[in-house]
This record gives sequence, structure tokens and C-alpha cells, in this order.
Amino acid sequence: MSVTTDFTDPIRARMLDLPGVSRRRMFGNEAFFTGGRMFAFFAHFAVVVRLPEEERSRVIAEKIAFTYLPPGMTDLEGWSELPYARSPLERILELVQLAHASVPPAPRRKRRSPSRRRRRTESPTTSSS
Repeated sequence: MSVTTDFTDPIRARMLDLPGVSRRRMFGNEAFFTGGRMFAFFAHFAVVVRLPEEERSRVIAEKIAFTYLPPGMTDLEGWSELPYARSPLERILELVQLAHASVPPAPRRKRRSPSRRRRRTESPTTSSS
């Protein structure tokens, strides 16, 4: 097994065991969703999770995580990169669960009111010849 597989397999298994989790590929990376909202994805040699600000600040101060900065973009609010080499596996698993639990519920969509079609009333046309 490669180093990456040694870390990603247990993380992937834990995420898929969480309630309501689905996965799909986004921009070439494996991403994990709950309630239609992404809470984690794998990046090169790291897992990236969206954490509450207080916990995010804590893990960055502990030097377990970095602010996730995709190339050419600024800070994505709440996203932290947890490199496998710097973060203990058990701590990553805890943070993945926290990220999942912290996903805000999707806003309820407003129901569209039934469309009102204007009924055409055909009036007989009379032509005089």
C-alpha cells in the first residue's frame, strides 16, 4: 500500500459510514456531501474539511492544519487542509466527523406558486361581405 492509500482508506470508510453521506468527483478530486452540501474532499496528500471557525483556528494554531488556498484563489471561508504527514490519523478522523456534524441544513426551497395561465377566450369573428 502507498502512504496515500494508508491514510485515505480509513478516512474514506469513516466518511461513508456517517449518516446521509454521498460521494462524487469534483474537479478531479473525491468529494463528500451530506444534505447536498460538501463537507470534505481529498486533495494531493491531504484531506480538506470545512470546520466551524473556532475549531479551524485551533487546528491551525496547533499546526495540524493550514488554511486551504486553492491555486489562484483567496481563502475559502472555513476550509482547512489536513496534510497526512502533519496530522495524526485519529485527529483527522475526529475533524472529519466534526465537519460532517457542522454542515448547516440546506435552505428550504420556496414552492413556486402555480403558474397562472391566461385563458384565451375566443370570440367569434364576424366578417361582413
